[in-house]
Amino acid sequence: MSFPLTPQLSDGQANQPSSGQAPATPQVSRRIEDLDPPYSAYPAVDLTAALYPEAGIWGMGIRHVDSHARWVFEKWFNWNLNDYYAIHLNDPNNPAAADITQDDRARYELFVPKEHVPEGEISVFGRLLRVASNQESTSPPQIYLIKSTRPGGTDRDPGCEWHTGLVMNVEGFPEGAIVNPENTRDGVWCLIERYEHVRKNDVIELSWDGIFVQHTVSPAEAAEAGAIRVFVSKAIIDQGGQLGELTLRFRVRDVVGNFSGEKYQYSKAYTLNSELDPSLLSPPIFLIDGAESTQVDFDAQAESTFEVLALTPRQFPAPVPSYKIAVTLFATLADGTHQAFPLPEVIDENLGVTYVTIARETIGSLVGGSFRVSFQWLKPDSSALSGSTTVTVIGTLVLMPAVTVAPIELGMIDPDHDVTVTLPHYQPHNKDWLETLVIEYRQPGGGSELYTQPQLADVQGGIRTVTKETLQRFNGLGTVYFYYQVNDGAARDVGSGTLEIRKSQEFAAQVGERIAEMPVPILQGVQGNNINPADVPGPSVLLTLPYTGTLTGDLIHWNCIGSGIDGSLSNTIQINGGTAGQPLVFPVDRLILDNNLNGSLRISYSLQRTEPLLTLRSEVLNLTVGIGVQLERPVVEEAQPSSDQLDPLAALDGAHVRVQYQPMLVTD
Repeated sequence: MSFPLTPQLSDGQANQPSSGQAPATPQVSRRIEDLDPPYSAYPAVDLTAALYPEAGIWGMGIRHVDSHARWVFEKWFNWNLNDYYAIHLNDPNNPAAADITQDDRARYELFVPKEHVPEGEISVFGRLLRVASNQESTSPPQIYLIKSTRPGGTDRDPGCEWHTGLVMNVEGFPEGAIVNPENTRDGVWCLIERYEHVRKNDVIELSWDGIFVQHTVSPAEAAEAGAIRVFVSKAIIDQGGQLGELTLRFRVRDVVGNFSGEKYQYSKAYTLNSELDPSLLSPPIFLIDGAESTQVDFDAQAESTFEVLALTPRQFPAPVPSYKIAVTLFATLADGTHQAFPLPEVIDENLGVTYVTIARETIGSLVGGSFRVSFQWLKPDSSALSGSTTVTVIGTLVLMPAVTVAPIELGMIDPDHDVTVTLPHYQPHNKDWLETLVIEYRQPGGGSELYTQPQLADVQGGIRTVTKETLQRFNGLGTVYFYYQVNDGAARDVGSGTLEIRKSQEFAAQVGERIAEMPVPILQGVQGNNINPADVPGPSVLLTLPYTGTLTGDLIHWNCIGSGIDGSLSNTIQINGGTAGQPLVFPVDRLILDNNLNGSLRISYSLQRTEPLLTLRSEVLNLTVGIGVQLERPVVEEAQPSSDQLDPLAALDGAHVRVQYQPMLVTD
């Protein structure tokens, strides 16, 4: 008798339907191509909208396959527990990932590690084997373009603040040349030198002083060895700076949305000098900590002072009322959109120079983009406009940081307590978008355990509660990932580099039983399992961590998690020669008491040692906070108060015990 087996499984394996393995059954297999095609959890790029025809119908870039590719199957017809489902990537015999249904869901997911995702144009299909009928279904094969290389390749000199693989020139205008109305009347040609991984449907985004020209690379241009010519029209030139230095640069976006470079996406700035409108005031000077600059590295200069220096002629006599300076930043954001940032007007003190400060938060919002800064000189009955200066802003673009989870110690979450997940401020944000918290465990074979909590985004900094019942689903599984997704519901042009669904950075943790190997912490003023804030004098309360086995270099993490708002504190302590082997006694702000009044407080600590690698956790101190409870003597209502005796005839229908204590709260 023969049994249908998953490819590359032995007969012995086939008789054990473990996760990721096809179930064995002695029925005849029938394959029908009636399964809905699996799809990328993060919307793939529609290649049918590309300017030049592509062989594939869907595209996936770096953001789709970074660390893993996540594939989704909609629940199929005639679904059963223990149905086998698999994803095949360019291999009709061997699945890239597979799993067996273990619970009823609307959809099922498979994870394929990045190293197992083929590059190029590949065939993708799903396979299903129903356990009850042994009927086998497959989805129609679809051609995907998988591309995890960047246009321009890897930057060979990361010390330069530009992508060294991207080089441009301007035909007829050497760097530093003057442009004026006469020599730009018919427009200008920019020459893009051939770059690594050039491909048809690459989009060259050329910035003429902050105004973008987009050129799609043709198959012929991709195949030829010469430079790619990009035309800049007179209309574009007239929108850029009209007096002062012009900054020209470009980046490349391929058909699946990969940009050239990570931190440094753009080519080195190519500068020209504009005399298109000599009637303008001199362009302003951009200053970083008092020094002139045309580029901000926000990773290194986030705490710097950013200013604009406006130059105006002094007036004699000094005007009354004083003139004013109005500075505006005309920004091109990282996603190619434009936004103006008008700064508050300032008084021109008639000194010839006026300093105007730009908020750090404004500069931070422009990482990955650029801005042109100019100013208006405001007089009571007229105004004058200055030329402009272009500034690029580079840095590591983190628009959707990871969540924070509490309580947690050294990556371990206690499954017997609810946790609070706090979403950070992120960009872009809209209160009406769908925001989904995701908790995800990725099985080695490709399956998953998944929990989602969708709701409208509402205000920034949302807080979600994950119950202990939910956490039990992940107890003991291994590394679990917390993140959030945002769906703006907007349609996208091919290769736009943005998705309807955006994913945040991940927060990794484990959910499991806490094994206590260090003694319970001690808090000043505790009586039994309660602490009354009124009994603790002063602005702080002493916390003692009594473990005496510490060594120099150990790191102690302590947590005071309260039930009230702003009632939690945590920090770390680096053990040195003076504190090694000693109990640690230190003051903690009494807000952990005052802000948890009539609530609860949970205190614990953990030890982290690097050599040898060691993690220890303490017992947990669980306290109530408030006036201590006074227990009174219980009373059996059917008993005789004078003799403390109960007549059996008085309790034929049972007895009632009256419990009394002070104070009694509604929440008890």
